[in-house]
Amino acid sequence: MTDKSRSAFLRHFIYVFGSQLIVLISGFIKALAIPVLLGLSDYGYWQIYVFYTVHIGLFTFGYGDGLYLKYGGHGFTELPLPRIRSANIVYLGVLMLGKVALVAFALTNSDPDRQTVYLAVAANVILLGLISIVSLTLQATNELKGYAFINSADKVFFTLALLALLSEDFQTFTYLIGADIASKLVVLLVLLQRYRPLFLGSLARRAEGVKEFFDSAGAGIQLLIANLSGMLVLGVGRIIVEYQGALGHYAHYAFSVSLANVVLISITALSIVIYPTLRRQPRDNYLLYFDKTTRAYAVFALVMLTGYFPALAFIEQVAPAYQPVAVFLNAMFVITVLQGKMQLVNNTYYKALRLERPMLVANLASLLIAAALSWLGFVWFHSILAVVYAALVTMLFRVYASEIFLLRHMGVKPELQLLAEPLILGGFLLVTSLLSAPVAAGLWLLMGASLALIRRAALRAAWQQLRGRRR
Repeated sequence: MTDKSRSAFLRHFIYVFGSQLIVLISGFIKALAIPVLLGLSDYGYWQIYVFYTVHIGLFTFGYGDGLYLKYGGHGFTELPLPRIRSANIVYLGVLMLGKVALVAFALTNSDPDRQTVYLAVAANVILLGLISIVSLTLQATNELKGYAFINSADKVFFTLALLALLSEDFQTFTYLIGADIASKLVVLLVLLQRYRPLFLGSLARRAEGVKEFFDSAGAGIQLLIANLSGMLVLGVGRIIVEYQGALGHYAHYAFSVSLANVVLISITALSIVIYPTLRRQPRDNYLLYFDKTTRAYAVFALVMLTGYFPALAFIEQVAPAYQPVAVFLNAMFVITVLQGKMQLVNNTYYKALRLERPMLVANLASLLIAAALSWLGFVWFHSILAVVYAALVTMLFRVYASEIFLLRHMGVKPELQLLAEPLILGGFLLVTSLLSAPVAAGLWLLMGASLALIRRAALRAAWQQLRGRRR
């Protein structure tokens, strides 16, 4: 990597990391404040809204993902804007059809609260569908300063709106949904003004626009389904608990996911910067970057797992209504660490190597395994713990099978060192399950310090490299 590319990488990382820091703070506030201030029932409905909103990318048919894959590594001024504008008109029509379908589904629901939730999800189809096009285009063209605004602006607005929760009159899921939709609408209006060349200007012929849409959707649909199925490896458990269990059980499960996912947010900063940077590098360098990223993530994973102990203390001291979560929170943190590795390392290299189909197969296979194990576990044991461990087993298979596949694809035979990470994760589960929280925390910190001592040469080299990039 040249000094110029290193400087650009660091600058882009600072932009994205700054926005992710805002997202992280917002995530902390949402994860900690909302469940405490809302009742269990309202929190359950709010989490149902959050869960389905995250997955409405299904209605985009992979169009934005296709743009991301096709134009990754290009400059913004190099884009065929007339053709993309024409394709965006087709895309908007597709989004409208998706919204109408969701509204029709919502109106068939007999529960008025769920009906409200699904109507709000339908409103997000247009909002998030348009925002995602701008976001993915900016990521693909390395315009990460603009992406940083998209990534953080609505989080700032929404976090400020949470101040109203201090009043009991606003402690409802409907207020939170309204605040979330309003914040996204403000961001969308700003984006339409700031990046209007994506939507306004000369148009290509209608046939070219339709072709561009279907070409991009065809390129991105596999990536979209792969990403959604990957998310549903954990999300399928939420669906099973939502429809097979009580709303309180769903709130407990969703709360554990929310707590654990806070530590995952910062991973996005690196994953967003790495892909366009990789696409600019010769493929001969991919293996070196893969090895460095894997090693760096192994150290960061220890920090992520350490977050389990303050999260457990928060439940015990501030949110006693969620005490049942403590039984499976350690497993949820391990799942989150595995999700982070899949997102930062494996998925990034699947995309850079243009292996969307193997990525799709791996994620769909994992989803089927998770769905079968989660459903059987909940039906047989009527326990959220069974659902969580079903997801954990699936994630272990998914992450390390993918890592082995990628290494072999790059011409390297996997080594026994690959077993070190799952052994560390197993040690964390063992320590936190068998020992009291204070003893487990002390032992875990001792294990982390010992590992850092063993790896001190690698850590010192990484630190010196980072300092060299800053100069």
